[in-house]
Amino acid sequence: MVLDAAGVREDSYLDLVNTPKRVAKMMANELLSSYAPGADEKLVAGFTTFPANGKQEMVVEVGIPFVSLCAHHMIPFVGKASVGYIPGERIVGLSKIPRAVDFFSHKLQIQERMTSEVADFMVEHLQPLGVIVYVEAEHLCMSARGVRKPGVVTVTSALRGVAAEAHVKAEFMAIISRQTR
Repeated sequence: MVLDAAGVREDSYLDLVNTPKRVAKMMANELLSSYAPGADEKLVAGFTTFPANGKQEMVVEVGIPFVSLCAHHMIPFVGKASVGYIPGERIVGLSKIPRAVDFFSHKLQIQERMTSEVADFMVEHLQPLGVIVYVEAEHLCMSARGVRKPGVVTVTSALRGVAAEAHVKAEFMAIISRQTR
């Protein structure tokens, strides 16, 4: 075994040779892909809607996984989002809701803003009667550094339109609690 002047094995540096390139590529193409030119236009163009035909029953997608980077520390926070809406004139293709969550999580972010951005996007581009976005995440800036409390989950929610009414929020919470057991 050959050691360098600092007492580190010389071959241990071989793992690091292309690390800066891999990190830059990961940041640009994955974790921060929403900053790419045209990414927001692509999200809007792909947000396919259909006539609701008078249907106004709540639509809920539960447990949409995401990974985002903390805007304060640039380390991940990982969680799940649940998004529900009550249609107005239109409904949205089901795959489009997870795409919206992905878009808003793929930039330097704070959970509170991400939650609101998903809700506001749904309101702007779907014009539902109401929207609820509920996000649970573990922040590595709390787990791996600072207070060092792994397992702490932060919960945020955003309510728009009729979703702010107690009975609508209760129905949404009942739905997601049944799905997360």
